[in-house]
Amino acid sequence: MSTTTTARISSDLILVTFYQNILTVQITGYEDVLALQNKALIFEGRTFQFSGWNSDTNEAYFRPSAAFARLA
Repeated sequence: MSTTTTARISSDLILVTFYQNILTVQITGYEDVLALQNKALIFEGRTFQFSGWNSDTNEAYFRPSAAFARLA
């Protein structure tokens, strides 16, 4: 027996792949790069910064960084 319920979409979560200390995000094109390039991602308590993208595979890459501060 299945039960119907509701779920909330979180606007501050993004799917990532973590491999060899790099976060990879699937994107659809350059517009996604523009939206991500000035963002920091927090993964498992660590901060990652945008480091580049591959237009052939539509992937954006983030590397670890300690150069961020929280806005008050």
